[in-house]
Amino acid sequence: ELHLSIAPKRTHGGIEISHVDTGVSVALNMDATEGFHLGRLQTNGQHEAFAKAVLGAMDADPTLDSDEYRRISRRHAHVIFNPGSTSKTGDPESISVTCEPGKDATVLFQNATARQIDGQNPFTYSLTQGEVLTLVIGKQQFTITRV
Repeated sequence: ELHLSIAPKRTHGGIEISHVDTGVSVALNMDATEGFHLGRLQTNGQHEAFAKAVLGAMDADPTLDSDEYRRISRRHAHVIFNPGSTSKTGDPESISVTCEPGKDATVLFQNATARQIDGQNPFTYSLTQGEVLTLVIGKQQFTITRV
């Protein structure tokens, strides 16, 4: 089951989140401040549409092990856009990655440095146009790109 909604008019651009092994991706409007959940289940117990698409693509490819994706927690990490301040001296636009309590992930930068994230240590970063971050959850990798 896939749920679609009408997004507000785009005023800031967006980010794209892609599952590296399958290429399944989702584009997020930067005005969608509720963020995007990278886990298998929604709070109401329904499967996340993105997770279902990734699992379907993995199941269709005999070279991929979909059980590795199933090891991602039902509730794991969230990618959130922070619009920043409207004043010229205020906080810039940024993204945050947060993990549920007891869960962790790693952010890899293009310069090969890494940053650990967990429930106590969220990650906030001013992602520039065209820049790519890689989010690693278990053995699964997701790219986050400002488009």
